[in-house]
Amino acid sequence: DRAEAELEKARAYGVYQHGDPFRPAVLWYMEALRGSSFTTRHECGHQFVAHYVRGDGEPWFGEGIATIFECQGDVPFQDHLYRWQVVHDTVLEKEGFTVANLVKYSGKLGSDQIYCLGAAVHLFFLTGKEKAYREAYQKFLGKGNTKDPEALAKAMGRPLADLEAEFVEWVKALDAQRK
Repeated sequence: DRAEAELEKARAYGVYQHGDPFRPAVLWYMEALRGSSFTTRHECGHQFVAHYVRGDGEPWFGEGIATIFECQGDVPFQDHLYRWQVVHDTVLEKEGFTVANLVKYSGKLGSDQIYCLGAAVHLFFLTGKEKAYREAYQKFLGKGNTKDPEALAKAMGRPLADLEAEFVEWVKALDAQRK
């Protein structure tokens, strides 16, 4: 019953029960098989992170990784119509998006922004710049402070302003590659 109430409140098709023993994922039946596939991968992403990476973290952290799982095996992230549109609109069309604000205020952002921008930030640090940040970011994922943008910058060994500019350029480059 609690899972049903959480799903209804979130208007979601699945929920990962973070505080429950064995951390089960509860999936809702969906008419469309493709939607069920996305939801299953998303909830499995939460379980993977909780069991193999860490069981805490801000919304951008957990939902972002789960969204990466959700999109895997379907299309490249920049070709995912719905997810990429949020990244494109927020980073390229609207002034003022910063990775720092995502990290600091993700609990106050809408779910679309948390999911899509969180995934984009993870993908940038794991795959962008020819994987230059990958090793440091993997360590950050395991133990870094997911509430503090300066902790992220320190872990990457670069000033936050430089990382922000690199992220925007990465988004622009992926946007240009869209099919």
